[in-house]
Formats: sequence, structure tokens, C-alpha cells
Amino acid sequence: MFEQIYAVSWIQKSFHAIFVGFIFAIIGIFTSIFQFKSSGGLVSLGFVSVLLIPTISAFLKRTEQKQMKARLFSIKRFYHDNGAVIKSTLFLFLGIFLAYTVVGLLMPHAAIAEIFQPQLKAVGIEGFATNYNNLFISILTNNLIVFLVCFFVSIAFGAGSILFLTWNASVWGIAMAYFVKEAAAVGGASPVLVFFTTALPFMPHLITEAFAYVSAAIVGGIVSKAVINEDFKTKRFNRIIRDAVLFMGFGFLLVLLGAAIEVYIFPLL
Repeated sequence: MFEQIYAVSWIQKSFHAIFVGFIFAIIGIFTSIFQFKSSGGLVSLGFVSVLLIPTISAFLKRTEQKQMKARLFSIKRFYHDNGAVIKSTLFLFLGIFLAYTVVGLLMPHAAIAEIFQPQLKAVGIEGFATNYNNLFISILTNNLIVFLVCFFVSIAFGAGSILFLTWNASVWGIAMAYFVKEAAAVGGASPVLVFFTTALPFMPHLITEAFAYVSAAIVGGIVSKAVINEDFKTKRFNRIIRDAVLFMGFGFLLVLLGAAIEVYIFPLL
């Protein structure tokens, strides 16, 4: 019902997608907490994803239509034709991230620990590794799995990849809120001030990894459409698969860069 309020062309303009992602995430989070209480943090992933699936489906449909009309598939053309979709999906992701951050900031520590335990556990709040090399491998492996899952789930289920994007946005959002509240309690500073000083160094690796995940989901949608509509023996199909592989290699470099920023640069900032 909610997706009938706005047009896809509207959400692809400027930062509109951030507001849609934020509002839908807030609705999904509070609905899940109200209905499922202590399990609300995990159940909210499903509520938020269901709300956003029509929007993501519309994005993928436009992407597929543009790409299948193109005579050649290349990374350059991919960004030219689908840059608006990638940007809008990335803004949706950031809106979800902000929603979970705001909810986490508004809740007391005890409530966060109970409701969002899966998210806190995912980032190792209960105990960080002291070996940075092991931590880097662990984070890289986890991020690479998410990257590949977004790609393959998008091939199989199209907009179903939004579930994994929502999961990562929730993990980062709750982790951000937790760190801000901890820093404010220790230093006695305003949570609002701590949020902005913490968010600035936090954003580079978040956006880098999110960009990789979103791009993997879009490429997966293109490959899925090619498998359905193209003859496997045609040169066009072979070009699509070849360039998809090349683009996924570029995405892997983004995942690698994001993990390096998170482990080696973010602590310095």
C-alpha cells in the first residue's frame, strides 16, 4: 500500500530514497518490537524487507529493461544506464541504517542488548579480537559472503536480496548507536555531538561496502534476466556473463577496500 504513495521516478531523485528507507524501516522496527518484543530486532528484518520489496522490484524492472535494450554490456554502460538505480538503492540502504541508529539511540542499553542481540553479536560487541590480521580476515570473509549472497539471491529471487541489505544496515545502525551511547556515557558529552564525530569516520567503509553489495544485487538481476531471455549460445549472452564476472571482480576489490578501512583506518579515526 505504502509504495502507491510515491512514483519510482520520484524516489530516484536526489535524496528521496533516504526518507523512504528511513520511514519504512521505522514502521517495520516498531511493528516487530510491538508484536514480538525481545525477538523484534531479528523479526524487523522481515518486516522492513517486505515493505521495501515492491520498491526494489520496480528498480530491478527498470534496470532489466534498460540493459536488455542495450546492444553491448559493459561496466561503463552498466553505470551509465543503472547509476540512478544504484544510487537510489544505496540511499535506501542509508535510510534503513539511520532508522536503526535512531531507534538504538532512543533505547536504553538493556533494551538494545535484549532486542538487538543478533546485531550486536554480529559485530562482536561481546569481545573484539586483539589480532588485527585475524580480525581483517574475519571481517573480509563475512563481507565477501554477504557480497556473494546478494548476487546469487538476486539471481534467484530478484528483490529478495533486500533482506541481506537490510541485515547489514541494521547491524551497522545498531553498532553505531551502541558505540555512540558508550562514548557519551564515558566522556559525558552530548549523544548528538558524539554521533556526528563518530559517524564521520564510520561512513567511508560503510558506504564502500554498501556500494559493493548494492551493485552485486543489481548485476545479479541483470544476469537473471539474461538467463531467462537470452539464448546461451549467443555472443550477447556470453558478453553479459563475461562482463558480469569482471564487474564482480571489481566489487570484490571494493569489499577488500572496505574491510581494510574498517580494520586499519577506522580505529585511527
